[in-house]
Amino acid sequence: MRLRGYQSSGFAAMISQSMSPACSGDDEPNCYALVTYVPEPLGSFLNRLRKELEPNGNGPRAHVTLLPPRPVQGTGEEALRLIETLYSSLPIFTISIGDVRIFPVSNVVYLEIVSGREMLNVLHQFLNCNILTFKEAFPYHPHLTIAQNLTREESEVIAGKVQERWQSWQGERSFKVESVAFVRNTSGNRWTDLGEFHLAPAVPVP
Repeated sequence: MRLRGYQSSGFAAMISQSMSPACSGDDEPNCYALVTYVPEPLGSFLNRLRKELEPNGNGPRAHVTLLPPRPVQGTGEEALRLIETLYSSLPIFTISIGDVRIFPVSNVVYLEIVSGREMLNVLHQFLNCNILTFKEAFPYHPHLTIAQNLTREESEVIAGKVQERWQSWQGERSFKVESVAFVRNTSGNRWTDLGEFHLAPAVPVP
């Protein structure tokens, strides 16, 4: 595990379709999440795309959420130790990104996860336990958020722009999930990385 100090005030707008009530209202809210950041060069492309759509935004890092925002039934340190234990034997896996989609209720514009979706679902179910257990507002749907807080009409316009930019991307549309970050919501609705956990390389079968 490696402790981190990255902060992003815009990260709150990207991490989930719906924030839990524990994610607002307090100076030090009891609100945590688990994500994997999209590596380079795809990560920078997606960050630039977000900036184009929201010029006054703070440039949140592109990510896929494994555990959406939730209160922890204990301390952040206890949660870190639990995640470290759970992740100690989990293998590296690959995520591939598909087409542009819109969630029908929230109007969130996102990129669909194609391969790796089953593993993400398994990990979500596996990790939603013990002091990390939480009943989420929406069923877990692996995705990569691009824009939200939109009307239906706005989301359709934005989705068209995202589709055009996504089609222009000539690089890889898949990446290996080699690490995950445990993050906490702090005062001013900013998110801070508390720790990074590295997955284990696959062991070759003799």
